[in-house]
Amino acid sequence: MSTDIDTTLQAAVDRHELPGVVALATTASEIIYEGAFGRMRTDAETPIETDTLFNIMSMTKPVTSVAVMMLIEAGTIGLGDSLADYLPDYKDMQVIESWNASTGKLATRPAHSAITIRQLLSNTSGMGYAFCSPLLFSIDPSPFGLDTHSPLLHDPGERFTYGPSARALGELIAAVSGQPLDTFIRERIFTPLGMTDTGYDYAGKESQLASPHVWTMDGLKPTELFPIAVMGDGGMHSTAPDYARFLQCLLAGGAPLLQPETFARMIDNQIGTLAVETQPEGNPAMTRPFPINAGADTFGLGFQLDNVGAEGLRSRGSYSWSGLLNTHFWGDPVRGIGGIILMQVLPFYDPRCMALAEAFERGVYGL
Repeated sequence: MSTDIDTTLQAAVDRHELPGVVALATTASEIIYEGAFGRMRTDAETPIETDTLFNIMSMTKPVTSVAVMMLIEAGTIGLGDSLADYLPDYKDMQVIESWNASTGKLATRPAHSAITIRQLLSNTSGMGYAFCSPLLFSIDPSPFGLDTHSPLLHDPGERFTYGPSARALGELIAAVSGQPLDTFIRERIFTPLGMTDTGYDYAGKESQLASPHVWTMDGLKPTELFPIAVMGDGGMHSTAPDYARFLQCLLAGGAPLLQPETFARMIDNQIGTLAVETQPEGNPAMTRPFPINAGADTFGLGFQLDNVGAEGLRSRGSYSWSGLLNTHFWGDPVRGIGGIILMQVLPFYDPRCMALAEAFERGVYGL
């Protein structure tokens, strides 16, 4: 049956829907599918390999979330703690009340409550990204818009909004651990898991890094690499086999990084009666509306949680997240399997990429 997956992935490349793709499926202990198809760039013949480096963008966030849970498990911080208790710059956050694009006047008010660590992990802090918020994109149309200290889109805990909450968590990790974020993650996560190809600094490895691509009138064209940046919400590069080591840790209930009960909290609904909401096209060049199952799925501590269990796809209760350049992964605690599919195409949630991701997932459940 793995030949069916091969055929599906190769056909998408042959149709010029993407320059290249790497996909992998795994249990907690064994890789059950691995394949690489296409090229690293549309203007060169260098083939993509299973160990090609990809910029995984927001697939950094689950790694950051695990790091935070390690600190919570150690008693260093608590889920209900206020972020401002550790980072005073986040005290007295403001919420946007109105914005007049013609005059450039922004009106704000004090937030009704402080941002907690739980709200950061569950994307209910009120922080937003401009690329998926028309309001924020109107205020600041730069690629990622306002920063974590900018006014919130709503009061903390009020609803689900995708934004740079994990960037604030990265700052928190550095502050309470006394180590730079990349050092903490390398020593506490990458080294124990044997993730030798994952990190923030790709200097000297540019030739191994698949190029991001954008759609133009003439088809897919390579664009510049994203700059090296150490952040909790992005910046990592990895390979499918390397990120699979992290996914295998999750499929093993968090071992060896977390206790089973700690990981169980991460994949348990943490937003109550709220649901994951559709994030719109703030900047259509960067994203289409996302994510799948909006309105039905819930969110844990770092993961979207499937509340649908569609036939032929991941089980209800599966956890997942993605990266801006169309890198996606999921873990299924019911079936004990997970998958990773890595592409490098903008916009996020490009329909061709999402159709391929679903076809790959169906193929995995047909193995």
